[in-house]
Amino acid sequence: MSFEIYEMAGSSVMARHPLKLAGYNFIYNTWQNLGAPSNGWVAQNAFINKELQTIVKTGNELKILISTMNYEFFVEEIWGWTYKDHSSVQWTPLLFVGNEVAQDKDTVEMQENHLYQFMYLQGDNEGWIFGAGGPNTSPLLFDETFDWFRRAIK
Repeated sequence: MSFEIYEMAGSSVMARHPLKLAGYNFIYNTWQNLGAPSNGWVAQNAFINKELQTIVKTGNELKILISTMNYEFFVEEIWGWTYKDHSSVQWTPLLFVGNEVAQDKDTVEMQENHLYQFMYLQGDNEGWIFGAGGPNTSPLLFDETFDWFRRAIK
């Protein structure tokens, strides 16, 4: 699985930039700028674009593209559930929600299909890394987390 930032002008791709969700602290900074909430939180497309602008400074629209062997999609929402023990963060299951895209050279076409990708990060402030069991294992261990993410399924 890979992550990239696509710099868009309409349906044309102007530039592509690598993105490390944990490495650039993108998720951590997004969570902080939402007020560092415990439990459930959602970052929607406009907020995601604003956060990406801190990494790639441009006037164009920015989107996160998740690529796997089977599909590619632009992230429209990031749903998280942050578990805290007192004031320190223990782990954060994530659900990326978006629309599948079809690419033809330097243009992309949004599809009707909604796609979802679960992952989780662990660690304390500014040290969020992918979980020990792999980036996309075990995000739904607790009923409250499952109930939260189920609300995102369209």
